[in-house]
Amino acid sequence: MVFCRLRLLVPVVVILAGAAVPRVDAQPGAIVVYSGRREPLILPLIERFRQEARMPVTVRSGSIGEVANLVLEERSRPRADVLISNEVSVLEVLRREGVLDPYMGTAVRHIPREFRAHDGTWIGLSLRAHVLMVNRDRLAELALPTPASMTDLADPRWRGRIVMPVFTNEYIVAWLSALRLARGDGWTEDFFRRLRDNRPILVAGGTQVREAVARGEAAVGIANHYYYHLQVAEGSRNIAVVYPDQGPDDMGVLVSPTGIAVIMGGPNPASARRFVDFLSADRRAQEFYARVNYEYPVIGGVPLHPDVRPLARVKRMAVTYQQLGELRDGTLRLIREGAFR
Repeated sequence: MVFCRLRLLVPVVVILAGAAVPRVDAQPGAIVVYSGRREPLILPLIERFRQEARMPVTVRSGSIGEVANLVLEERSRPRADVLISNEVSVLEVLRREGVLDPYMGTAVRHIPREFRAHDGTWIGLSLRAHVLMVNRDRLAELALPTPASMTDLADPRWRGRIVMPVFTNEYIVAWLSALRLARGDGWTEDFFRRLRDNRPILVAGGTQVREAVARGEAAVGIANHYYYHLQVAEGSRNIAVVYPDQGPDDMGVLVSPTGIAVIMGGPNPASARRFVDFLSADRRAQEFYARVNYEYPVIGGVPLHPDVRPLARVKRMAVTYQQLGELRDGTLRLIREGAFR
């Protein structure tokens, strides 16, 4: 299993050479964390844990493909204790590879079963909805309607007016896998070929999507919902968010968790579990995800940011995260073979 043979993902040998995720020397006894999340979304919580627990923590950040590859590369002699992922489908793959240590602590049991692995090898931290961002001014200039469905983007009228992450971005891979489950392989391949033929602007991730939409470089973008709110918080007033496919016969939106896992054989298992408890089940951590990151908490009773649509009002795709993990390799194979390129 290799996570980095496709575009944007750097081969393990390059990672180990320090180009993408440079080696850092951990303090003796420090919890070593490999993180595939953007640093502003997770580092403040890690710093809070470090101060309150009085435990040293060393963090190595990179794309989830890069840090997942490190876990696999080091499986015979793990150097890290914890892995944080922006998509749990990656953790599902690592679970099947046997490199994650099951953990079913008392605190973690407060998280609904839907948002943790059945064997405790990964635990959800927060939830994101896969949505559309639109630039209202550009829609008006182009006399385009606000799209109501992801499938609208396959219409030729959107040619050159879409921005989205590259097809190998993990949440695009998860979305394609969810479409395969909801509509079948043939439908998904046809839809994505037509979307590809509309020549979307391909960027690294959600940050670049939200910025391109706000600048009017694209009329519509595909991103997780919190990127819209982060852009509004920076002062953009010409954008709107669309939760697509919400009609009675529609498939709904993909809602997927970020996640955390203890690495099998890591040097500090007890400290790692304490760290996992804090980032997943501590109410203050869940409030951070909701109030600062504009994400959905995985624990009930934690208030959302008032600007975020309640999850109870969102029609979700009927998929499980185990299914997305099982389909991930096949989806990447379709990308590699050109079906989605």
